[in-house]
Amino acid sequence: ISLQLDTAMQATLSVAFFTSIGMGASLALLRAGGIQVLIFLVLATLFCLVQNFLGIAIALGFEENPLLGVMAGSVTLVGGPATGLAFAPVFEEAGLRGAGPLALTAATAGIVCGGLVGGPVGTRLINRFSLKSPSKAGADARREAEAELRDEPELMVVEVEREDSEFVRNLVVLALAMAVGSIVSAQIQSLGITLPAYIGAMLVASVLRNVDDATRWLRIDQRAMEFAGNLALNIFLVVALMTLKLWELASLALPLLAILVAQVLVVVLFALTISFRVMGKDYESAVMASGF
Repeated sequence: ISLQLDTAMQATLSVAFFTSIGMGASLALLRAGGIQVLIFLVLATLFCLVQNFLGIAIALGFEENPLLGVMAGSVTLVGGPATGLAFAPVFEEAGLRGAGPLALTAATAGIVCGGLVGGPVGTRLINRFSLKSPSKAGADARREAEAELRDEPELMVVEVEREDSEFVRNLVVLALAMAVGSIVSAQIQSLGITLPAYIGAMLVASVLRNVDDATRWLRIDQRAMEFAGNLALNIFLVVALMTLKLWELASLALPLLAILVAQVLVVVLFALTISFRVMGKDYESAVMASGF
């Protein structure tokens, strides 16, 4: 049986998802986070280097292409499946066979392991240092808000009878950012810089978001953008996973497993020590270590 799947929309859906992420890049929110956001950004950026050099070292130990260590490093474990697949053609051209399946496998493993170890890391720190939430009032308010959400779930209504519904208007803004972003990406690539196709759209989306914060001309609704982005991501991942050729990874199974196990152990150790201590050794730092 020869089965061919149409993946023509895969790249577009990937760009749509990352454009919706760019719509959340509000400078006002960054300012509210203060210096802690900058410190956390620096930590995360430095750890990307740790992930990549660790992966390269293990790949070389198995006498494999060092690019395997980069693909199973920050490209997928920080970037996720869409970023990994965006870089896959570049890695294929550079000599890493099966880069697409590798990207999906490593990214999926990262998502699963992050979900499994994140909570226990934060819990261990909170219990070990007997940390308490800094604001009882804040916790009470959060419980009240959660109770209200349980009683009356917040819904996003799509008014199908109207051509200018809130959701459709946000889709138009999303499409505008994608269109202009494709031009920006083309200009970046013309300079000889290798970046995923969605980078231009993310940059344009962040500009539109901050212009809208100041003027409210576009009336961007973050809920609508997140809904559109999540919808695009879900379809993108289904298409990507349906076309995944796992047999291409047979020869790389052992080195890939070794790299991923080492990555999990190192990120847990980093979160328990450096991340927690640098961020302040308090309750919020433990929560940030869990997220890290």
